[in-house]
Amino acid sequence: LHMTLMTLKANLDLAAEQLIAAANDAGGSDNVSLILVRVLKSFAHDAPDA
Repeated sequence: LHMTLMTLKANLDLAAEQLIAAANDAGGSDNVSLILVRVLKSFAHDAPDA
């Protein structure tokens, strides 16, 4: 999974196709779900004061 995402991170559509194909090849052909999200801008999350 990691190698597919790192190799195809510029093309999420193709990455999704490859990951679904891998899941189907591993026997998951009847119920495979996948969501890929591209984060365009990083964000900081400050923890509340204790």
